[in-house]
Amino acid sequence: MPVKYLVAASTVLVLVLPSRVPAQVRLRVAPFPGRPMPITSDVRSRMVHVTDRRLVQRLVKARELMAQKQVQSAVRLLQSLLEHDEDVFFREPRPDGSENVAAPFRSLKLAASELLGTIGPRGREAYELEYGTIARKLLETAGDVAVGERLEEVSRKYLHTKAGRQATYSLGNRCLDQGQTLMAAMRYDQLRKMKATEFEPSLSVRSALAWARIGRPSRAAAILLAMSTGDRNRMKARGGALATVLGQRSRA
Repeated sequence: MPVKYLVAASTVLVLVLPSRVPAQVRLRVAPFPGRPMPITSDVRSRMVHVTDRRLVQRLVKARELMAQKQVQSAVRLLQSLLEHDEDVFFREPRPDGSENVAAPFRSLKLAASELLGTIGPRGREAYELEYGTIARKLLETAGDVAVGERLEEVSRKYLHTKAGRQATYSLGNRCLDQGQTLMAAMRYDQLRKMKATEFEPSLSVRSALAWARIGRPSRAAAILLAMSTGDRNRMKARGGALATVLGQRSRA
């Protein structure tokens, strides 16, 4: 499909969709898990810069275990980092293991989550069996406590479970609904990178809408272009202005 049609589709998204997109769950806007947040005094008080090297050593050990194909042991170490109350910001060492003072600080939780994303299909199945029930029960209690806080907790600690992805999608929807467009785009991008196809085609459409509203129509067009043929057909079957533009593929 020519990019010009998809850029047009991105414009259509902004013009024809309401400014408020209904979210599946109403919640407080929460910080995006694993991403940098605005450095307020409250955030700074919760940041730890390499004050507990034992946590960093867990990541180092988990990497060694992954290299040795001891996935289950590595996963448990990584999960303990995600469940830890505080984040540690550390510098990646040099290849020989020595300290690299020139390296930027990075989030230990983000590094742990990224490594969990590499465990493969069998690893993900095992992870779901071990942590999926815990995450689902937390998600089910979201109505009994502050909804946003609970969904943020599920997303942060159990992103790689089905319930964690659902919590992240719900958070993205609420961000989009409340005009927190960049935050919504980042959450949707995280799910798309994880290939969370259970939310398609809505995930791609919402992601494209978010980037179009930010003023990035080319990026929105790329997202629409990446949709599978089946997802595009489902969108065209629904009708509407976006379906009309997507239908240009067959005539291009």
